[in-house]
Amino acid sequence: MRLLSIVAFLFLSLSSVSAQQHTSTQLDSMYNEFIRVKGYQTSERSLIADSGYVKCGFGIINSVIVNINLFTPEQQKVISRMLDRPVTDTSVVAPSEFFKIHYDVSGPQMLKYDINELMKAADSSLYFETNYLGYPLPPKDNDGYYHIYVTNLGGGGSGLYGYTQFENEISPGSGTFHSYMMIDNDYAGYYSSGINGARVTVAHELHHAIQVGNYLFREEDLYYFEMSSTAMEEFVFDSVNDYYAYMKDYFRNTNRAFANNTGYDIAIWNIFLAKRFGFDILKRQWQLIGKPNKMRALNSIANSLLEYNSTFGEEFKDFGTACFFTNYRSDVLTPENIFIFEEAAHYPAVKPVATLSLPTNNVNMNSSPTANNYLRFVQNIDTLFTLVSNSDYKSGIDSANSFFPFQYHVYEGERTGAYKLTSKYYASFSAPQPTFWSASEIFNNTLVSEGNILAENVGYAFPSPFYYSRNSFIFIPVIPGQLSEIDLNIYTPSMDLVYSTRQNYSTLYGRFVVKWNGKNDKGDKLPSGVYLYVTKTGDDINKGKLVIFNE
Repeated sequence: MRLLSIVAFLFLSLSSVSAQQHTSTQLDSMYNEFIRVKGYQTSERSLIADSGYVKCGFGIINSVIVNINLFTPEQQKVISRMLDRPVTDTSVVAPSEFFKIHYDVSGPQMLKYDINELMKAADSSLYFETNYLGYPLPPKDNDGYYHIYVTNLGGGGSGLYGYTQFENEISPGSGTFHSYMMIDNDYAGYYSSGINGARVTVAHELHHAIQVGNYLFREEDLYYFEMSSTAMEEFVFDSVNDYYAYMKDYFRNTNRAFANNTGYDIAIWNIFLAKRFGFDILKRQWQLIGKPNKMRALNSIANSLLEYNSTFGEEFKDFGTACFFTNYRSDVLTPENIFIFEEAAHYPAVKPVATLSLPTNNVNMNSSPTANNYLRFVQNIDTLFTLVSNSDYKSGIDSANSFFPFQYHVYEGERTGAYKLTSKYYASFSAPQPTFWSASEIFNNTLVSEGNILAENVGYAFPSPFYYSRNSFIFIPVIPGQLSEIDLNIYTPSMDLVYSTRQNYSTLYGRFVVKWNGKNDKGDKLPSGVYLYVTKTGDDINKGKLVIFNE
């Protein structure tokens, strides 16, 4: 155990932690929820499938800890008393010699599943997450162990599976923490009961310990912490499927901004990415969230996808299509290039935001940023689903509660400016700001039009300035022509050629671009300064300037 008292930790160590701004009303709400979670008040709520109820106390408990100085003196005294580690009558060391597990053999906190199976679950999670996936180990206590405490988390009315609780900040201002784990003693009445509840909880909370012990804790991105840990349950213990309990909330609300989900409900996003690109892309996102980049979660997702030669817009659109082909639609024959979840038959069916007649002209609607909107059009036996995707991840970070208009039209017969869906129906799609939008159509459960992305020519490179520490690529505008290949040359102001390539142009968030990693032909970083770019498509030449900062 660490010898530093919890009170000293709260008032000295956390003085340098950057905490989110909270109103007095929010602080009171946090305090009351903290009291409830810690079991000092009873509640009639219980954890049931699809309730949308929080399964992990990680967010509320640690948000209170990092904001301790904002509470009243009386609240601080109560909070400090409730942060002590439990006292148990028995402790064992797991075979890996990494974990020490504390539990009672009698009384109301008595462990009611097999301790040997719990140790096996902890060691299996450790092996999979650190040895197989390559995440760094969570920091241990001074005694050389990471500690797990088994107690009755449901008896106080919280209904929590478990939580990872902070202690010392590893170094002042680092935003990383030593921690320990709390898990329930029986999981009676939970979606996953007994040892299965313990299995997924250990996998989930161990990933939290890795996140905050090695990368960063950020209150504004708590949904991402929970999304990552809930997906990790499925990766480690594929047969338990506890994440099924929370999915319906997302499938009923796909038009909600990505960051406004709980994280439990959208764990399938990480499952989707892992199947598409492998596990390393998820680890890369945590590296971008941590130092030195300190990216927001959505920004780290977008940047990691660029490194894997894709975009958030492309993948979010395809994710939306995959979410459509679930439940009773999961056995529909689809082209090989369409991603289908392995467990799609067990997932809910998506709920459309509107049901309209087919055809329908002048559909004027609004979308949240980073949201998938399913429009349903019906005529007799024909059904058209249109997936309108908004992948504006910057607005998803800065203004998740804002709305952006779009217009959609379905015509019977050919119209000028419309694209063909079937021999009978045509459609058109538009938005005032054409970037970050796409539309895909599924007619009678067959994908007939995929990702009609609104694209435009743009006359500047972005981001500019480009920072090696913050950005992965510079995107350089091109003039699209009949040829898909683009010649790209980068020069110094004295016209010395530093980089040359030929590549296909692509559409990135509504802009025709080629990408460059900011390095010369030898793969070396360039000095800070202004550089010139020249792109050539057939006879069309485009020129411009960009700025690089090599800190």
